[in-house]
Formats: sequence, structure tokens, C-alpha cells
Amino acid sequence: MHPDFRKGANFNMDFSLVELNKQVDFNQASWIRPACLPQTDLIDFDGYSATVSGWGFTDLVTKGQSKTLQVVDVTVMNNDKCIQLYSKEQINENMMCGSKPGADSCFGDSGGPFTIQHGDRWVLAGVVSWGQECARPQWPGVYARVSKVVDWIHRNSYSGDWCDNRQFRQKSAIGFENRGDRRS
Repeated sequence: MHPDFRKGANFNMDFSLVELNKQVDFNQASWIRPACLPQTDLIDFDGYSATVSGWGFTDLVTKGQSKTLQVVDVTVMNNDKCIQLYSKEQINENMMCGSKPGADSCFGDSGGPFTIQHGDRWVLAGVVSWGQECARPQWPGVYARVSKVVDWIHRNSYSGDWCDNRQFRQKSAIGFENRGDRRS
């Protein structure tokens, strides 16, 4: 867990790392694709389309959790606008928001990927963190901003594969350029 979790804001630095006990064979797991860490904090991704995926609730009334992976695209919102909808006590520079009418991450999706296609790569721009209700137009989803913790990830993931200007050492049969079949 990030050492600064909940310092300053309730869900500030909402990150945890999990070490797998074996490598992922992307040839055997066609539903899993790698995403690169953001290379710079200079890109805020405002206005970009982001893909959120997870097995969270699809029905708040029945508390129904999905048995299949759900995928939705949302638009990254400027943090100033997100602060206007929530508050500056709840949203800070370590977070980013995304919304689309009728679409959102929900309970059970926390920790899941918030990816953005940037150039020829898919980048893990954020991690599903929190929100107010689900898919309400006045409440965008809130995501932990990965660019703020890249150094911490590197320090705590010494055996991981990294995206840089080379391809992955373990390339899937489909290839990194074809990161899964998205359904909107």
C-alpha cells in the first residue's frame, strides 16, 4: 500500500501493488494485455478517451456484480471542473476524473485499470479509486493518477517488465499493439 494513502484527502494516493507468484503468459490469457506506465507527468490527459474495465456492480438496486468483464470508455475531465463537482478537499493533483453519460466504474471495480491510448501505446493513466454513486452525470468517477507514483512503482517492483522504447520481453501472440478487443 502506498505510504501516503489517505494523507490530505480521504482517498489520496489510493495505490497498492500486488506481486504475482509467476509470470503472466499472454498467449494463454488472451483477455489480459499489458499497459505501459506513463512516461511523464506533463500530460494530464484532459479530454482524452479512457477505457475502464472491471467486474464491479452493474445494478446498484440489486447489488448485482458482473460475472463477465465489463468495459466502458469515459472522457477524462479537467481537475478544476471535477473540484467544482466535488470539492478541493476531496480532489487533488494525485487524482483524475472521468465521465460519460450513463457510464462509470462502480463498486467492485476499485483497483482496476483506467487506460488511455497515447500514440501507439496503451498507458495506465489511472486506477479506479472512488466516486459518488455510479454513472450519475453530476458525479464523475475518480481515479488515482499513476503519473504521480511512477518512481514509487519502480522502487517497489524491481522484477517487473517495463515499457520504454522497446517491446515487452514477453510479447503476446496478438501483440501489444492490439490490446484486446474493446466493446463500448
